[in-house]
Amino acid sequence: ICSDKTGTLTEGKMTMVNMYAGTVAYDVEGKGFDPTVGRIKREGSEKDGASDIAVRSALLSAVLCCNTTISKVKDAETGEEKWEPKGNSSEAPIV
Repeated sequence: ICSDKTGTLTEGKMTMVNMYAGTVAYDVEGKGFDPTVGRIKREGSEKDGASDIAVRSALLSAVLCCNTTISKVKDAETGEEKWEPKGNSSEAPIV
């Protein structure tokens, strides 16, 4: 898996925006760590890549090698629920 991180300085968190699997490049879209928002598509097209076996295999391998988890928590200041990673900050974008 090859990833590019953004938001590290401005938000203090990393996100995955690109990945390569099975010699194919993919764009990764989403918002923060919310697993219900976003998608994976083949680079330069609108073709969905989330069901590609190479993508699924690469992400499964990555998750099995990570100790990081993502869970929904309530923000103490606003009372809003948000997704928050616990563990290694460089693994969170993959999970």
